[in-house]
Amino acid sequence: MKKTCLTAMLCVALCVCAVFFSLGLTACGEKINEYSVEFVITADENFTKTVKEGEALDEPDAPTRGGYSFVGWAKDEKGSAPWIFAADRVNSDLTLYAVWAKLYTVTLDANGGNFAQGVSVSKQSLAENSTVTAPDEPKKEGCKFTGWAYDARGTQVWNINQNKVTGGVTSHDESKFYVFDSVTTGGGEKMYDGAPLTSPEISWKGNLLAGHSEPQITATGSQQIVGVSRNVFDIKIFDGEGNDVTDVYKVNGEYGTLTVTARSLTVTANSAEKYYDKTKLEDGGYKITFGEVAEGQTIEVKISGSQIAIGKSENKVVSVKIYDGGGSDVTANYLITTVNGWLTVKLPA
Repeated sequence: MKKTCLTAMLCVALCVCAVFFSLGLTACGEKINEYSVEFVITADENFTKTVKEGEALDEPDAPTRGGYSFVGWAKDEKGSAPWIFAADRVNSDLTLYAVWAKLYTVTLDANGGNFAQGVSVSKQSLAENSTVTAPDEPKKEGCKFTGWAYDARGTQVWNINQNKVTGGVTSHDESKFYVFDSVTTGGGEKMYDGAPLTSPEISWKGNLLAGHSEPQITATGSQQIVGVSRNVFDIKIFDGEGNDVTDVYKVNGEYGTLTVTARSLTVTANSAEKYYDKTKLEDGGYKITFGEVAEGQTIEVKISGSQIAIGKSENKVVSVKIYDGGGSDVTANYLITTVNGWLTVKLPA
């Protein structure tokens, strides 16, 4: 009986050992995958690293490229899926692309003045879509600094704290910024007369870059109909060789206003009377009892009224239209008052 029990125990022990031995062989012999990670710097430059499955990548030294600033690594060429080295893990073969931002040289020109360091020009090398670092305000004798601009004609102000440097700033890698100069135009006001209202009055302040000529400025604003508009201007600036250099300036306009007011006119229908004779009493005439039609223009008035029986009724001004010499309706430029007349039929004597 003892011998049988001993044999059974020995068999169980051998079976257990066999199981553990088998499991140990499986665990020790399991293969861990390795993957290839390609780092693409440019179309002509790349390198490769081998990484075990599930491991993090060691971030390589930042690459360099002339004219560009390195932003980081991404899983796509456009840079829309950045690789996060502290969190992402490698689980397959992988290609990572260097993401670049184009560099621009931004030149801030004090335009005849100086910055705090005594220099007239300040340059910054900036990545695309970054903002310009605001320098100390330039100083120029007799002038007040009013801001910066990146277009030459003054239609857009450069907000140095918000606007971003992009390829659209200029057609070149170098973006230039010039301090404002300003042009002031005159204004005027008159009653509508069919002729354009203009004002040639011009004044200019600010300094020019060395060798540039006095600006040639012409006020071009015009207001012909009733209303208000700015007296805009054209400006040209030339260098010593006669080349047009207007586009290197940001010109701030202080515009006069041109105002045309309505022309007042009073139209009065005729009055008429007669003794009763069984026929209609009518009078389609009128008079302009206040004001006058502008020179070269014509008026068209419609009168409506009729009286047969003894008594009286209104002779009404139905409509008034005014036309210029070309046949265009210019009535809207008039402030017209109408006065009705009377048609009176009296009892025969």
